[in-house]
Amino acid sequence: MFRTISNPWISLASRLILAAVFIYASIDKIAHPDLFAEVVHNYRILPIATENLFAMALPWIELGTGVLLLLGLLTRSAALLSAFMLIVFIAAIGAGLWRGIDITCGCFTVSSEGRQLGWLTLLEDVALLLPSFQLLLTAHPGISLDRRYLPASPLSAEPR
Repeated sequence: MFRTISNPWISLASRLILAAVFIYASIDKIAHPDLFAEVVHNYRILPIATENLFAMALPWIELGTGVLLLLGLLTRSAALLSAFMLIVFIAAIGAGLWRGIDITCGCFTVSSEGRQLGWLTLLEDVALLLPSFQLLLTAHPGISLDRRYLPASPLSAEPR
């Protein structure tokens, strides 16, 4: 089983899927920080004093994570960051669903016409944890800048 998880082609697919999701998710939030701040406020989870800071920082963190994954640079760190963000998103969506609030999720667009918060949104984020975990567990980053520029880690040693 672990050999399948460590397949370099699966690692490449995992990286590209996550990169596409995080880069795409960041674009509208970066373009409209004021609208994204409203989305963050509507979740009613963060203290009001931190909502704007979170709304300004998160899209850039998503973009940076996506670019690192796309390039295959610092792959494990980017995968860990993506898993952490997804767990935070899952918690926020779950809290919103549990409280029954009717808001747009703010996942890929900050428009009021965006997708409503729902169980499918939660399941999609749970599903995106799989490629994140695959990248954390794999011994082969696949085609990446990690292989070219970073020293091999003990985890990447080939079994004898």
